[in-house]
Amino acid sequence: MAINTIDAAMLKKCFLAGAANLEAKKEIINELNVFPVPDGDTGTNMTMTILSAAKEVSNIASPNFENLSKAISGGSLRGARGNSGVILSQLFRGFTKEIKSVTVIDAPVLARAFQKATETAYKAVMKPKEAARQLKRYFETLALLLRILTLNLEKILKNFLLKLIPLSWRLS
Repeated sequence: MAINTIDAAMLKKCFLAGAANLEAKKEIINELNVFPVPDGDTGTNMTMTILSAAKEVSNIASPNFENLSKAISGGSLRGARGNSGVILSQLFRGFTKEIKSVTVIDAPVLARAFQKATETAYKAVMKPKEAARQLKRYFETLALLLRILTLNLEKILKNFLLKLIPLSWRLS
């Protein structure tokens, strides 16, 4: 079955699954220790940030994009730890600005949300390093592809994630 849109209930499930996956993989990220500051706690800080938002998201009984956006953005901002946590919270802030008033996420909405996430996070970094510039290019490229292609979301996201996420990070 092809997935062409994402509703609020699906976004809630995806966000909570992503938070659990990040928590499970945080030590791998800590070992990478390169972005944005090589201090060994990037995975831990990102996990604390996303789990703060996940706690708020999990408390939503009847999800819609407005209440999910508020929980994701507000929860991640309040729980942001370290540079990587702040950047992650800004990615979520930008993403949720774009989706908070929609009834369904389709490819064009997702493209705009990735673009807004990129812009918001990039503005939050005082002196962007090369890794931040590369991340910005990844999201800008994805946003452009989503605008151009008429492929379903499942194929686009799978192909993008397969190229972006190292094999060792993927769930088995």
